[in-house]
Amino acid sequence: METLKAIYGRIKAIGRRVQARAVIVGLWLLYWLGLGPVRLVMALFRRDLLTSVDPDAPTFWLEVSPQDYDPSQLPHQS
Repeated sequence: METLKAIYGRIKAIGRRVQARAVIVGLWLLYWLGLGPVRLVMALFRRDLLTSVDPDAPTFWLEVSPQDYDPSQLPHQS
């Protein structure tokens, strides 16, 4: 019985090592096959999209006044 537990433990340990390496390889492939080519195409054709955004550039974010954050006025408060 102890021999079966030892064999099972070794198989489980090997499975964990294989799984750890599979995750690393999967993330590497996801980056190089996904994000890498997209960044390359952007660098070739639309370099302006890869530059940083100016602080005074137009944005979709709107300033909200502090009174809008009053907890007593929020709809989930009783």
